[in-house]
Amino acid sequence: MKSVQFIEKLANAMRFTSQVAVQRNLSHHRVLLEHFEAEKEMFACAWRSNGGSAVIPPYMSNAPEDAPDICIVLGPEQGFCGAMSDRLMRHCLKGLREKDILWVIGANILKRFKSQRWRVDVNFATRKESKNYVADLVQTFCKNHPVRRVFCVYPYFQNILTWSVEELHIKPFNPTTESSSRLSVIGDTQCFWKHAVHRYICACVESARMHTQMSEHSARMTAMDKAANNANDLVDELRLDWQRCRQALVTRELLEVTAGAIAIEDIK
Repeated sequence: MKSVQFIEKLANAMRFTSQVAVQRNLSHHRVLLEHFEAEKEMFACAWRSNGGSAVIPPYMSNAPEDAPDICIVLGPEQGFCGAMSDRLMRHCLKGLREKDILWVIGANILKRFKSQRWRVDVNFATRKESKNYVADLVQTFCKNHPVRRVFCVYPYFQNILTWSVEELHIKPFNPTTESSSRLSVIGDTQCFWKHAVHRYICACVESARMHTQMSEHSARMTAMDKAANNANDLVDELRLDWQRCRQALVTRELLEVTAGAIAIEDIK
C-alpha cells in the first residue's frame, strides 16, 4: 500500500508540473501563434498580389503524381505520452506509401516508428533547433528531387484538456482567397522569394512545434491525472482488503477466546 501511495503522490506531482507548464506558456503560445499566422498571411498576400505560382521558385509548384511526399511528424520528446505517439503514428501510417519520405521530430515518437520498423529518413532528437534546419532541408531536397507535396502532421492544441491530430500542408502552396492589392518587389525578385519561402516554411514548422509542445504538456497532465486516480482507487481497494483481513483476524481471535472460555466452564 505504501508503494501505491508513493506512486499516487508522484503522479500528482507530475500532473501539477505539467499543468503549471501549460498555464505558464499559454499566453506566450497564443502570442507566438498570432505572429506565425501573420507571417503566413503576409506570404499569402505577396503570393497572390504577384500572380500566384508564377512568382515563387519552381520547386514550390506542383510535381507529378508519382513523385513522393515528404511527411514531417512532430511528436512528444519525453515519456508518459504513449497515447499521443500511437495516435500520431497511426494517422501517418494510414496514408504513407512505400516511396514517401518520413521526417520525425521528437525522441518519443521516433522510438514508436522504429519499433514498427518503419523507415525514418531524417530524425531530430529535439524540437528546439529544428526550425531553420527543416526549412533549409525542404528547400534543398525539393530543388534536387521531384516532390509532390510536403506536409506536417502534429497534435493541434485546442485547450488545456483537448488536442487533435492535424495536417499542415506546406507544398503545394495554393491559397484560394483572391487579392486585388499589388506588391512591388524592389531588387532581386528571385532572392526575395527564396527568403520568403524560407520564412514561410519556418513559420509553418514553428507553429506546429508550439502546438506540439503545448499538446505534450496537456497529454502528460491528463495521463498523470488518470494515473493518480487509478492509484487512489487501488489504495482504497487495498485499504478495504486490509480492513477485511484485520476484521477476519479479530473475529477469529474472539472466536478462539470464546471457545476457550466455554471449554473452561465445561471443565469446571
